[in-house]
Amino acid sequence: MSRIHRHGLLTVARHKGICCDQGLHLPNAMSFTSWRFSRLIPSDERGFWGWTFLSVGSVFFFGFFAAVISKLLPRSDVAIIAAIQNDWYYCFLVPLTLPVVMVAVYFHWLSMKMFKHA
Repeated sequence: MSRIHRHGLLTVARHKGICCDQGLHLPNAMSFTSWRFSRLIPSDERGFWGWTFLSVGSVFFFGFFAAVISKLLPRSDVAIIAAIQNDWYYCFLVPLTLPVVMVAVYFHWLSMKMFKHA
């Protein structure tokens, strides 16, 4: 790509409101995507958000795990554990979510294949 052509694209990009402070030195869409996502969250906050998502995900995973496994354990006198053992909604939610996730993953894969070959 010539320097004049690159400058012309950069001028058009600035005219349309696209801010690109490092020029259009992006060879493909993947580098553009990683370039954009790396600037969404500052580097000093990435650790905080990483641990936050990991903690919240772990709590939900172990909560659903407790809802399913608690049915196999003997009755408890602790109020919270007894409430989890007496609940019959969430113990069915976990196994019924798996087929829905499998269908969603298939459609995601299919849509990415169609987008790639369109």
